[in-house]
Amino acid sequence: LAEQLGFTLKYIPVTDDGFLNMEVFYAMLDEHVKLVTVMHVSNVLGTINPIKELAAAAHSVGALMQLDAVTVRTDQTLEGAITSLRRRGSLPPQLTSLWVVDRENVLRGVLPLDRLLVNDGAMSVADAMNKEPLFFLTTDPVDDAAEAFERYDLIAAPVVNLHRQVVGTLPVDAVLEHV
Repeated sequence: LAEQLGFTLKYIPVTDDGFLNMEVFYAMLDEHVKLVTVMHVSNVLGTINPIKELAAAAHSVGALMQLDAVTVRTDQTLEGAITSLRRRGSLPPQLTSLWVVDRENVLRGVLPLDRLLVNDGAMSVADAMNKEPLFFLTTDPVDDAAEAFERYDLIAAPVVNLHRQVVGTLPVDAVLEHV
C-alpha cells in the first residue's frame, strides 16, 4: 500500500533491552517525514517509550505524532475488555475511548470508557459501543483533522488505512501543534 501511494515506511529498530533506538530515530528525521507512529507501551515487551521526547523530535521537523491505538474486540465482554486493559500495565494519557475492532483489526465502533465501566460486565462490547465512529484515513490532510477535532470537540480519534484497519490514534495535541 505504501508503494502504491508513494510513501516510504521506515521502522525504528529496538535496542537489546527492547527500547526504541533513539539515536537511529533522530538520524531518520528530516523534513520529508510526515508521520511518526509508535507504541507508547509495547504489548510484547512491556517497555514504555519516551513519548514526549519522540513527539518533540517529530514536531521539530513538522511531522505529526501518532500514538498506539488501544483496541478491544467486538466479540469480547466488557469484563474481558477490562481484563485485557489491565494486562497492558499502563494506558496512553488522555484515553477516553477504546477503538473496537473485529478479528481482522477492522474498525467497527468506539467504546467510551464510561460505557465500559458502568454497564454490566457480561454485556458484549458490540452491544455497548458506538457503531458509527468518527475516524481518519492515513491519507486525510491534517487541516481536515483539525476542523473535525474542533467541530466535534474530539480528544482523540482512530486512524485507519484504506481497508479500515486501525493503524493508530491521532490525539488532539498532535493536531493542535501542527496547525
